[in-house]
Amino acid sequence: MYAHRPPTPTLAGRLWRLLAVVCLLAGSLVGSAEPAPLAGSIRLAFDKDRLYVKRIQDLRPLSLDGGDEREAYEDVLIHAHQFTPAELTAAARKDLTLNELLDEKKEGRDQVRFELVHVEGKLKRLTKIPSLARLQEGGMPDLYEAWIFPRGQKRNDPVCVIVSKPPAGLVPDDDITPGVSVVTAGYYFKVLEYQSNQPNPKDPNRTLFRRAPLLLGQSVEVSKEAEPVAASVTDIATVSLLFGGVVIAALFGLTVWLRRTDGGSRKANSNRLRNPYRPPPDAPPPGDSPPEPRS
Repeated sequence: MYAHRPPTPTLAGRLWRLLAVVCLLAGSLVGSAEPAPLAGSIRLAFDKDRLYVKRIQDLRPLSLDGGDEREAYEDVLIHAHQFTPAELTAAARKDLTLNELLDEKKEGRDQVRFELVHVEGKLKRLTKIPSLARLQEGGMPDLYEAWIFPRGQKRNDPVCVIVSKPPAGLVPDDDITPGVSVVTAGYYFKVLEYQSNQPNPKDPNRTLFRRAPLLLGQSVEVSKEAEPVAASVTDIATVSLLFGGVVIAALFGLTVWLRRTDGGSRKANSNRLRNPYRPPPDAPPPGDSPPEPRS
């Protein structure tokens, strides 16, 4: 009499268990790919509820000579100046596009007003501009105006970033050709309207007016082309496809291996459970005596 043995899992059962484990591992990998929120990022946020927010006028030049925008302009630069460039870059939002910053509706622009925005692209112009008395008292004797063409944007529009520290390794120049790869972070202030160098097709003697988001930050740093700041959606999709292909190939190979081992296991179990005292087919049944040989 043999002891009771648990039922051997079927091939389908093994595959389902393996698939469940693979799904759990894939979910953990996707979750770990998302950046964790920066500790203390709340203190880097600029207060959006101040009354002067309503006094900012888009689609116009800065109004700093006793204008409505001067107080807000100074407050944002003073706020950004107290942090390090690494803190600002790490806490900046990378999901905001030029279309959102240049939204035709003021309500859309106000939703992202004073958000800390990440910018990475080609620096084409760097200009030293005058500071203000209050900013000079706060340790900002000079300001720098950087014009950057963001990388990976569909529209070919620049972003204007005013910073309070001189960019290391960069010399102010009105025409930086072919451009320097830089990275920065700034608080979205308004939409500037500026006169570009692009000819006006309706009047050859004039140039077109263009629009650009204005950000206020602390510094502009040279970046390396080979070291992207964050993985793009395309990179994540590519990794997911490769991971899925490896999983499918592994499941296929495991299926073939399990079929072979399952057949061998059944044969081994059959031999192991076989009654060792059962006579072979060519032997007489138990109790029957063999015939006596004739003399």
